[in-house]
Amino acid sequence: KVVGYLGRNINKKSGANRFIQRVSPDYMFNQHLLTMGESKTIFVMESPMDAILLRGIGTRSNNITERQGNLLKISNKNPILIPDQCGAESLPFYHMAKEQGWAMAVPDWPYKDAGEAITKIGLLSTIKALTTSVSTNYMHIRGRLGIQNE
Repeated sequence: KVVGYLGRNINKKSGANRFIQRVSPDYMFNQHLLTMGESKTIFVMESPMDAILLRGIGTRSNNITERQGNLLKISNKNPILIPDQCGAESLPFYHMAKEQGWAMAVPDWPYKDAGEAITKIGLLSTIKALTTSVSTNYMHIRGRLGIQNE
């Protein structure tokens, strides 16, 4: 069943109108993966494009809505949140992870997000960096994200 559509404006690197979409605000890109497969872990990130590359879920925003959070909770998967590493912009992912006790993957790298890392260091090196940085030590995560004050 078609639930919406999403496209990427290749002429816009950031900001509004970079994605062209018609879908419910609570829909997560690739959310069907929550009910598929044997894996008990699922990567959750902002970008649908990053989600395609990592076979994860894209929230399409830096904010996880209440419904999205509920879907993740009842999915029988362990979400690993991968925020874009843009300081305060990553706060909503950080707060959701801390509230729910979910792990985050925040590698010590110079890249904005997993998609950029893949273009610079390749898919396998990106996955290795993400999986070795998985943590629930929220003080450490705050430091990695450059979050000073909340």
